[in-house]
Amino acid sequence: MTRIAGQEQLPWLHLDSGGLLFNKQSRLSAGQEESGKNAAAGIAEAMEAMRCRALGIAAHDLAGGVAFLKQLQQERQLAWLSMNLVEAASRQPVFPSWLMTETAGLPVAVLGLTGGPETLAAAPDKADYVVLPWQDVLPEILRQARGKAAVVILLSSYPAAVNKEIAAAHPGLHIVLTSGPGAAASHPALSGGALFAQTGAQGKTLGLLRITWTEAGRWAAPQAEDENLCRFNARLIPLESSLPEDAAVREIISRAAQRRTAGKNRRGD
Repeated sequence: MTRIAGQEQLPWLHLDSGGLLFNKQSRLSAGQEESGKNAAAGIAEAMEAMRCRALGIAAHDLAGGVAFLKQLQQERQLAWLSMNLVEAASRQPVFPSWLMTETAGLPVAVLGLTGGPETLAAAPDKADYVVLPWQDVLPEILRQARGKAAVVILLSSYPAAVNKEIAAAHPGLHIVLTSGPGAAASHPALSGGALFAQTGAQGKTLGLLRITWTEAGRWAAPQAEDENLCRFNARLIPLESSLPEDAAVREIISRAAQRRTAGKNRRGD
């Protein structure tokens, strides 16, 4: 979970790069399906309440099936993004490839990229969908976005090495928010001209990224003195149980837990 702000007095741009649903599960057993989907629906409702602007799609988000994720999108005001998760028959994207938004008066393009073909391995409806290679889709989407946005952000669930390859090949990317497998929360760093950030798994860390954006559209290197270049500062905030709770989100979580318990009771677990 990452929030980006250009100026403190303006609203945050709240983004999530994927892997949000089903915790560590990439496959739901028959006995877990109802309770797992109830929990996932509760997470989606909470993200809607927190006004998450866009979410990437990773393997864990598909444990309940692509059709289930489509259902969540229809039920909630959430923008799940993936330019390369497509229908097998038509090769048309299942979800929007990207969206335009704004923060601090800056037009921002947010793009979604789902990590390789193995992403679908455990999805119960995997035969109906395909994950295309990023090389087949990203150049055209970037071309469209660059003509409209001052800042281009990529939400990617590819592994770290692939994300760095992507940034090196496409200097038009300004920020890459990742949810690659096995990576822990890490302080943002520059690579290939893009700023990389990841907050780790299971929503246990909030990443807060504050940006000073300039017409140069390029990041200043660490300790650089050129004031015309773009700069950032970041905080990684552990979401500990001692932090104050949001009452509305707490109520959503409670309802999700009740639905999950009711499902287990019906099955006699």
